[in-house]
Amino acid sequence: MFTGGMPTDRRLAQLLKELAEHPRDATLLAKVAELLQRLGDKKAGATYYALLADVYAMDGYLMKAVAVAKQALKLDPKNTGLHQKLAKWHLALGLEPEAALYLQGVAAHQSALGDADGVAETMATMHKLGWPTVPGPTRREIDDATEAARHVRLCLFCQRQSAPVAALPGKKAFLCIPCARRVGRFYLDGSEDKRGTVWRPLPAPNPSPADEDSNEEPASEASGMRFDIAISEVFSEFKKGLERAGGQDPQLHADLAIAYREMGLIADAMKAAARALALEGAPTVAVATQALALLLEPKMLNPGALEKLKLALFKE
Repeated sequence: MFTGGMPTDRRLAQLLKELAEHPRDATLLAKVAELLQRLGDKKAGATYYALLADVYAMDGYLMKAVAVAKQALKLDPKNTGLHQKLAKWHLALGLEPEAALYLQGVAAHQSALGDADGVAETMATMHKLGWPTVPGPTRREIDDATEAARHVRLCLFCQRQSAPVAALPGKKAFLCIPCARRVGRFYLDGSEDKRGTVWRPLPAPNPSPADEDSNEEPASEASGMRFDIAISEVFSEFKKGLERAGGQDPQLHADLAIAYREMGLIADAMKAAARALALEGAPTVAVATQALALLLEPKMLNPGALEKLKLALFKE
């Protein structure tokens, strides 16, 4: 295999040599990770994507860190460290339902390794976030950690005992997956007047959404580094992924919704979240919870919105 006119092994050796001299260079880390991924070395590719995510996080670019860490997790889905980092960063972004789901993955991996103390600590953190809704972590609950998403819960809207379910933001309540899909379709297909009974008027868009630094101030500029991978490029990757999937990948729509929200593009974020729910086929629990966290965020809703939404969805 050749890359840019140079044999891949030579290109990789050259990049690694440059990286040894500049270990926090985001561009070099991204190139090494992408090259290793193309070569089929998923574990190594995930390692360098994780290092890149760390660089972004340390310099205060949490949205970029999350996007890159998710790419790493696709290559190494059982990496407990990545689940822990994604939980931490989602908490920092105020996305508690998503953080709880990543913590659930951490608990599952710790349980498989026999790390009872680690599972107990993780379960305690999950309990503080309202997921799962149990009085506290007992030994039996620790043993059941990997099944938390499949526990039967009462759906707030259809009032049926269902599994799996998605947690609602800011509430110890759940929606079954069919009702979550109904919410997405209602937002996309309903008239502006109908949406207005549930959702508050959307805030004005960020005046400078194209400015990659307008919404994320670096925590420290001590390194003096300028990153070549901009937020616009993250959007570009999301959109390329959507095109490859024919626009039918719920996870990409959910990720794009988070990215839009971080840019201050609230209307675009709401639409992307609704699409993640409404696409054909049941969304995963993670996707449904992530999308509902944006679409049903309490501060975006009118008083009594959930009851009005329930009536609208089941009026016939």
